[in-house]
Amino acid sequence: MAVVKDPGPFRKLAGVDLTQVERYAALGLTEDEIATLLRVGRRTLFRWKKNEEFNEALRRGKLQTDARVTERLYQRAMGGDVTAMIFWLKNRRPDLWRDRHDVGVSEPIVVKVQRVITNACPEE
Repeated sequence: MAVVKDPGPFRKLAGVDLTQVERYAALGLTEDEIATLLRVGRRTLFRWKKNEEFNEALRRGKLQTDARVTERLYQRAMGGDVTAMIFWLKNRRPDLWRDRHDVGVSEPIVVKVQRVITNACPEE
């Protein structure tokens, strides 16, 4: 069991099993779900993330999950799943595949705004 060596100002963090934290994150659990399993509030977990050891355990677990999802998405895209292909390309090559295209204007555009007010004074 790997535990936090230097909890700093976070005393409760001293007994936390970092291996378990990494496993929870690797399962794809949200930080709120991890906080619940560790029996702390989400604000406490957020503060604990300032501890380098704890934050690194979360990061390693999340990377494992992201790698598995990336691999599955890639396999589906290569298998002919058009939606997976589009998603992959929009995220990996947004310069070529994004929906929104920026259109540059070489000269400044001047717009004259004229406001017409009718019945400016209310009648009594």
